[in-house]
Amino acid sequence: MKTSWRCRQGVARLPDWEQRFGVLAAVTSRVGGDMKDPRRFARGLRSMGLSPDCWAGGQQVHGRRIASVAQPTPVEKQNTDGLVTRSPALTLRVFTADCVPVFLVDPRRRAIGLVHAGRRGVRKGIVAAAVAALGRRYQSRPGDLHVSLGPHIRKCCYEVGPEVAREFHREPGAVSRRAGTSKGKTTLNLAAVILEQARRAGVRPSRMTAAPWCTACDRRFYSFRRERTERRQAALLCVRSEFITE
Repeated sequence: MKTSWRCRQGVARLPDWEQRFGVLAAVTSRVGGDMKDPRRFARGLRSMGLSPDCWAGGQQVHGRRIASVAQPTPVEKQNTDGLVTRSPALTLRVFTADCVPVFLVDPRRRAIGLVHAGRRGVRKGIVAAAVAALGRRYQSRPGDLHVSLGPHIRKCCYEVGPEVAREFHREPGAVSRRAGTSKGKTTLNLAAVILEQARRAGVRPSRMTAAPWCTACDRRFYSFRRERTERRQAALLCVRSEFITE
């Protein structure tokens, strides 16, 4: 899986999207501290040239609800794990610490979406729900979308039990056995599931990318699996300049 992600000064970014579309897609790291702290979050936004007063987020519950937002919402949207917008300068935000931040952009319709995709949300089809929400709200066509996955726990570290393995056994490339252990540990590849679901929803594989870092391996990022932390990094998506079309 190709990637155009770069990590500099404690922030993972998609410079390709910034150059091609005028869209900032970024994920903070532990260098910036816990983004659930409002002061740290505001500081992080300012460091990237974003307004600390112009953002929208959801009260994440590992569901599949996608909210369309047009104005800043300093009070989090209830029971919401994904957001879509066409409003310039409005930053979408989700928190992660192993779950997958999924970024979507439609250069034609000037629309963006950001999703918090954990195992339960992926199982419920949240990525397809985000593609559908962009189409329903902004008439985005799946074939016009670009999708990228930010830093998340990868299959090297995501061991699961038999019940979880059974939930995903029909998904291509999702479940595998780790060689060299007597117990035959089973691992889950969430990225493979998400990208396959995006493909089935109509997104072109040539327009999908994924960050190369595993949050459980790479100590630059918070990881609930590794350290049971309540701290979180923030995934951010914003149209920060005049939208560039392809």
